[in-house]
Amino acid sequence: MDASTLDESLAYHLEYQKITGEVVALVPGVYTSYNENIEDLDKYYEARTLFGDSMMAQEYMPNAGGSFPHGVMPGSQEPTTAVPPAAEDPDPMKATELKKEFPGYPVLVDVTSIDERVARAMEGSAEEGKAVALAPGLYAAYHPHFTDLEKYYEVRTVYGDDMMHQQYLPDTGGSFPSGVKAGSQEPQ
Repeated sequence: MDASTLDESLAYHLEYQKITGEVVALVPGVYTSYNENIEDLDKYYEARTLFGDSMMAQEYMPNAGGSFPHGVMPGSQEPTTAVPPAAEDPDPMKATELKKEFPGYPVLVDVTSIDERVARAMEGSAEEGKAVALAPGLYAAYHPHFTDLEKYYEVRTVYGDDMMHQQYLPDTGGSFPSGVKAGSQEPQ
């Protein structure tokens, strides 16, 4: 497919990596550069360097490296056939601990209900204007393909309060202003 039809959230990556022309879509929202010397598209599943949506890559291409922003939607030239839903994982320890400490979480909330600093940081990443509250003041951007909210405890990028991040999800990247309180749609 033509690289110019990809989600605009990939524009910086495409420009930085000087990717023009054609790319191969491996799963919705995850790509690799096309090489005219390799016509067998199935060979591209062996590519080690990919780019595209972080959650789709983590779920379907977990051993690949590359650049994976959150919230990349499939390009206009991709097939409209449905991808099987993401597999439900057994309850990971991180999710178990956080759910025990913060009953009612994880919960799907409107981005407009959370701290405006966090909402701004998530701009362009949270599909359908939704975020997943993982703990009071700690969020992951929602992706409609991943409806099992517990999966969001395993994402690489979270947003929210700096102290909550350090205490509960220190191995993740993201944006962490201080003093972020639970939003109006979260358990009280």
